[in-house]
Amino acid sequence: MKRWIRMIGRAGVVGGLVLGILLGSLFGWTWDTRPTLQPDPFQGPMRAFLTDQARPFYARDRVVDIQHMTLRLKVDPTRKWIEGAVTYRVEALRPQVAQWVLDAGPDLEIRRVADGSGDLPFQHYGEQLVIRWPAPLSMGQTDEVTIEYQGRPSKGLYFVGPDVHPGWPVQVWSQGEAEDNHFWFPTHDFPNDRFTTEAYWTVPKPLMAIANGALVDVQDSPDGRWRTYHWKESVPHVAYLVSVVIGEFRKVEDRFGDIPVEYYVPPAFTEADARRSFGKTPAMMAFFSERLGFRYPYEKYAQTAVYNFQYGGMENISATTVWVETLHDERAHLETRSDGLVAHELAHQWFGDLLTCKGWPHIWLNESFATFMAAVWAEHDEGRDAYDWERLDWFDTYLRQAREYLRPIVWNVYTYPDDMFDRHSYEKGGLVLHMLRTLLGEELFWKGVRQYVRTHAHQTVETADFRKALEEVSGMALDWFFDQWLEHAGHPKLHVTSRWDPERGELVLQVEQRQPLSPWVPLFRIPTQVRIVTDAGVETHDVLIHQAAHEFRFPLRQKPRMVLLDPGRHWLTEQEWDKPTDEWAYQLAHAESVFDRAMAARALGVKGDAGAVAALADALARERFYGVRMEIAEALGKTKSQAAVDALVQALQDPDARVRRAAVQALGELEPVPTVAARLQALYDREPAYGVRAAIIRTLVRWEKGRAWAWIQRGLREPSHGDQVQAAALRALKDLEKERPQEVRNLLREWARPGKPLYARVAAVQTLAELDPNDQELTRFLEAFTQDPVYRVRAAAIRAVGSRKHERSREALQRVAQTEPDNRLRTDALQYIERLTAERERRETPADIRAELESLRRDLLQRLRDVEARLQGLESKLTPARP
Repeated sequence: MKRWIRMIGRAGVVGGLVLGILLGSLFGWTWDTRPTLQPDPFQGPMRAFLTDQARPFYARDRVVDIQHMTLRLKVDPTRKWIEGAVTYRVEALRPQVAQWVLDAGPDLEIRRVADGSGDLPFQHYGEQLVIRWPAPLSMGQTDEVTIEYQGRPSKGLYFVGPDVHPGWPVQVWSQGEAEDNHFWFPTHDFPNDRFTTEAYWTVPKPLMAIANGALVDVQDSPDGRWRTYHWKESVPHVAYLVSVVIGEFRKVEDRFGDIPVEYYVPPAFTEADARRSFGKTPAMMAFFSERLGFRYPYEKYAQTAVYNFQYGGMENISATTVWVETLHDERAHLETRSDGLVAHELAHQWFGDLLTCKGWPHIWLNESFATFMAAVWAEHDEGRDAYDWERLDWFDTYLRQAREYLRPIVWNVYTYPDDMFDRHSYEKGGLVLHMLRTLLGEELFWKGVRQYVRTHAHQTVETADFRKALEEVSGMALDWFFDQWLEHAGHPKLHVTSRWDPERGELVLQVEQRQPLSPWVPLFRIPTQVRIVTDAGVETHDVLIHQAAHEFRFPLRQKPRMVLLDPGRHWLTEQEWDKPTDEWAYQLAHAESVFDRAMAARALGVKGDAGAVAALADALARERFYGVRMEIAEALGKTKSQAAVDALVQALQDPDARVRRAAVQALGELEPVPTVAARLQALYDREPAYGVRAAIIRTLVRWEKGRAWAWIQRGLREPSHGDQVQAAALRALKDLEKERPQEVRNLLREWARPGKPLYARVAAVQTLAELDPNDQELTRFLEAFTQDPVYRVRAAAIRAVGSRKHERSREALQRVAQTEPDNRLRTDALQYIERLTAERERRETPADIRAELESLRRDLLQRLRDVEARLQGLESKLTPARP
């Protein structure tokens, strides 16, 4: 069926184009051909995002409105068992509602369903629970339905303890987003119904239960073995935000005005550890409340650190769950901060909880806003350089994914909803919000955001709601912006040349958009500026890029020292320039923006000539912002020039540990220098930062083969936050594979096994994956870890096995695709299986047929691209340009 759909899709493209062009020519009609230009996404730039099981998804219907949920659940961590009941107060939305379909995981045993009139008939099959009313509800009629159940959930509610990893305490925690809460309580598991909740959690003493809303009461059982916590959340919210964490915790208390702010950390951590990670929370709450024009709206705000969490954090309403790794000691604090995670999850209390996306195609309204607001906090707390540094990180992170696939940010074709939580929904969306901030200006942008929040508080939202709010406050028509950045894929790839003509006294700037055009990836409209710096001063010109090629001419009497297109790099573009070394050097030394200086450092690292090395070395000593110093150090390493050594050695004394780490890593890219090796050894003995120590081990293993094994053994003996030093020693074993192949394998196998530190195990698995790809016995060893109970080990193993591309791994990957609790890893497994299938078909298809099919495919795609490019070029000429 899918192949047939693809053929129709191609025919529709060609037919639509021909029909549109002919009718337009004959009758002079204006045709918007874009609706007909919807080719098969399986042949588009998003192919690597999809699996063959992907399909379009739409919002789900509701026959009743859930008004309130009461959950009564007894949790037995020893048996990994739950039993209890959930009660819903509902109101019929339609006439004659005779049945209600809820989501309920297959591991749940539904024992009884009843309302005030008695038992209700029901059927539970797969993940659906169908409840029937013998007397249908009339529109507006209310009812209370109670579902009694028990079971051992396979996902959604997770049990942690020493049986999973030695030394871990007993914990139980939930993770509902995207649609996993129904695996532990029957519910409408889709984000288009909001209701208030309360929960009675009965847990064995001395464990505590932390949940949503305010703590109403705590009662012990008559036998003194169990304790019940009653929590109540009075602000309506969607089902995936219901949460619980159960375990022993140290509670640290703070306040934001009259609102309790609580930090729960495992007993192994101190109050100082909790405050080191979470201490800025009240200040963030005050800042977000003021900036968004809407005070934090819940009864409390709690943050609880748990083991084996799949994410950095999850913004459950009023009760965020975070991974325990965010807690760190003073030495780790030299390089590590929790502020970004804390701000991101807190921002979700507005964007995601107070306003919730109506469906997963609009998840960017949750995730991009949280990403963006975390950077806005950094700007408030640390200054504009910190904000721009976050933007640069978004840019790099998005581009790494963009090399694999491109998709529209607002997009409804996927395999699992969890697939939508990618770099397009986070980092690219953050860049989109920054572009809107640039386009509208500070006052109008924040006025529009506040109107969006105020208008849609306690509602579900879609992208058009945000666009309308911005348009209402600004008077600007933003359909073109949302169309190109959210409903289309990709970004502009600009080729830029600048030439100063002394005879004419002008600067000629040529700009071409070179991204491959398709119905998915358009020509972009970019209203921006050109900044020209000469010895006489600075001048700035407004320009509009909206065609495939532009030539701009600016009167200029002096040769420019620096020319910037889009100074500050506010628009998401890749820019390829032909600047000489001296211009890049000037930009590195004098550009105002962190973004522009970092781009200059990268360009000089690629050039690598003597002038570039000298400019980088000089800038490393003068640069004020630590992030750009890191970029400069990395660029010096990429030059592969021994002339970079002195500057990098000086950087070993940088006051910022992150820069020292970058300098050590850069030295590792150069040829060994015995005197510098001695400096690194001495630095290791006194350096407090774990990351710097880890980098020293990697560099010295590369440089000193004779002592490499001793350095690896030394690193393996050193515990550190996140097992950084041990992981570095294990990753360094790859450099010794040729000299000591069997010893390397044996040591990595030993450290991959259960019982070793978590992230050391991950590093061992990742390094094993990079050894001899033809070693099938090694692949079988890795396959065993695809069922490991430690999430990050399991994830590393699944990706390791998939990357090795062994046909006999198909069975292990199919088991992952069918049983893995994390849908993102299921998607990974499906994609690896499809690649194995494609490779098998490639081998079985005769080469001549394969070549002919590929030639036909490329020819058809090129013809379609040519036609689309012509149509877009024609459209840009006929459509009046709008800034």
